[in-house]
Amino acid sequence: CETHCLAVDGTGKAYIGGYSHSSDFPTTSRSFQPVAGSVAVTGDAIVAAVSSDGRSLVGSSYLGGNALDGAEGISVRRDSTGAAAAVVITGSFRSTNLLGTPDAFQSRSNGGEDGVLAEFSPDLSHLRYMTFFGGSLADTTRGNAVAGDGTVVVVGQTSSTNAPLRNAFDTQLSGAFSAIYGIFKR
Repeated sequence: CETHCLAVDGTGKAYIGGYSHSSDFPTTSRSFQPVAGSVAVTGDAIVAAVSSDGRSLVGSSYLGGNALDGAEGISVRRDSTGAAAAVVITGSFRSTNLLGTPDAFQSRSNGGEDGVLAEFSPDLSHLRYMTFFGGSLADTTRGNAVAGDGTVVVVGQTSSTNAPLRNAFDTQLSGAFSAIYGIFKR
């Protein structure tokens, strides 16, 4: 198991993301994906919520399919009290059997490795939104931030010449990889 990212809500609850090669990563009873998709050789993204005193696992879930998938960025959309209203992860996913939610910007991987943006309920029991973000080669979304109005900004890198760009100020791949960012309003 590797942890790659951490976010804390206004109540002190911690949210952790990463990936695991373990089939016995501790998931909670109401988790969105309690069983690994494929960890024997590859690994799945993991996301966990820990109580503010650090003594209990509030929620924990896999997110993955038939290949290596991992969370690299995490943030929290807060409600008016500062508590988490949603948990947002970004990462790199290679699974070909995962689909985005019906309202996704990009409903499936375009091949190779694609960035992913996913939003969970605070207890990690429901996947509210998931979209891929990438072209036909290696793409990843490494981090994200949630603005006060709920807009999510993602950052990462691409080696694809066909990355899904809209309103881009630079549409040319510069070297082996180029930086990418995306703004998602829901």
